[in-house]
Amino acid sequence: MDRTPDKSLVWTFPTPNTPLLAVAYRDLYLAAEGTAQQKEMLGDPALLPRPWDPATCQDPLLRQEVWDWLEEFVVWFNREYVWDPNAGMIPSCWPQHPHLVHEIAVLADQRRRAGIATTSDLLEDWHRYAVPAFIDRMKAA
Repeated sequence: MDRTPDKSLVWTFPTPNTPLLAVAYRDLYLAAEGTAQQKEMLGDPALLPRPWDPATCQDPLLRQEVWDWLEEFVVWFNREYVWDPNAGMIPSCWPQHPHLVHEIAVLADQRRRAGIATTSDLLEDWHRYAVPAFIDRMKAA
């Protein structure tokens, strides 16, 4: 019996690696961890776009990349994390509900951060706290 796992059983998390999203995340990283010169070149960090807060992404091309990433995230989340479609599926109409857009953007970013961490702690927190809390708030809305 072949015990090789079927790689299609688990979908890869959709990382935000499109050009403008990658730059936005790089700039945010440099604003927090960069050299003094890099921070000075970036200017006021409060003005940097934050993909977890889509309203801060004013460039239309960046905004489209954020929307595309969030759509990929929703498809991935619904496949990978929703066992009972009646209990926690993100509805296809989510873009029409600002409260869901805000929640999904944060949830996607937290999962992104957990996926690049050097330990499993953030991913455990995401599983244990972020996902159930999000589903509870979504069902209550």
